[in-house]
Amino acid sequence: MKYCPKCGAQLADEAAFCDKCGSALGQPAAPAGSEPVRKEGSALGIAALILSILGFLTGFMGIGLVLDVIAIVLAVRVFV
Repeated sequence: MKYCPKCGAQLADEAAFCDKCGSALGQPAAPAGSEPVRKEGSALGIAALILSILGFLTGFMGIGLVLDVIAIVLAVRVFV
């Protein structure tokens, strides 16, 4: 048995909300063997943004096109 942290009412082990006061009891803990989800999208998104700005600023040179292509590849990787 578990108890409500807000009102102290006795609850069933599988309860998600308190029957007495209605407060949420929180999420169950993750299984011991599970790994946290790693978010690498933000770093790649920032890299894509910087490369696209550099590609825009150097657009009249050959390097600008290369930087734009790299930025597009990184942006696709972030959103797919």
